[in-house]
Amino acid sequence: MPDLTNLPDVLKWLAAGGGSVVIAVLASFLAERSQWFQSLDSVLKQVVAVVGGGLIGVAAWAVVTYVPAEVLASIAPAYAAFALSAIGALAGQAAHAARKAMSKPE
Repeated sequence: MPDLTNLPDVLKWLAAGGGSVVIAVLASFLAERSQWFQSLDSVLKQVVAVVGGGLIGVAAWAVVTYVPAEVLASIAPAYAAFALSAIGALAGQAAHAARKAMSKPE
């Protein structure tokens, strides 16, 4: 797993397929809550998931390949701030879900 605050490392991880599992989990979580996705046939849902995952990898590869390193370096601080904020928010959500699950009486 790459340093999630390092944009080039994250892009390379996504392009190499390592991030596809994480993205699949997040996309699945969001898709399950989307009416448009729920209305799709099960085969079409699979196609959307596979194509979506592939597009993320190709997009990450294209950025790593074609965007100059200086541009990536210039946006790296903003990306790091966003990544740290998002990680904190996700950790808070996970903690909330864990507390909620532990407080349910059996």
